[in-house]
Amino acid sequence: MSHQRREYWNIGQQASDTSI
Repeated sequence: MSHQRREYWNIGQQASDTSI
């Protein structure tokens, strides 16, 4: 999976826009 820019996994992280 690419970094989907705060789409589903980053929801709980206040959408940090991190590069997974």
